Amino acid sequence: MANWTQITLDLKVPEDNGVKSIASPWLLALAVIDDCDHLRIEADGEWQLLPGLDVKCGPDGRGDIPIADTGLILPACPPGALIGKIGGSSAAIEQRPDDADAAAVLPALFAIGKTCMVPLEKMPHGPLFIGINIALRPLTIDRIELKIFGATIG
Repeated sequence: MANWTQITLDLKVPEDNGVKSIASPWLLALAVIDDCDHLRIEADGEWQLLPGLDVKCGPDGRGDIPIADTGLILPACPPGALIGKIGGSSAAIEQRPDDADAAAVLPALFAIGKTCMVPLEKMPHGPLFIGINIALRPLTIDRIELKIFGATIG
């Protein structure tokens, strides 16, 4: 059984409980992750799925709204879902090349949703970025709350 330790204070975006418009594809959640080989992330919140439309969404996204894969950052995940990556840049929307060797050097993208567990491959890890699974920007975030835990499982 893993002993999970909260490795962040409860993160809130925006910090002042107001509404925030974001143009960047990624927000920094943690600068460095160390002393663990797994992360567990719990999320809550609400944001606008499409710029200019009053379509609200939460961490698990909106599977009922059809958006082409080219309009998503992570096509295997519903539009608007909370997603993450470890490493890379806050400005880069990684496109997965068909070449496996080229894809191997890009940060791995993963679904966060309301909760997720992510194995980490090497130490130290980071940075950890979070994003909303839609390529269009800017997005309006009413609230994102994160709790991030770490554990060494094996």
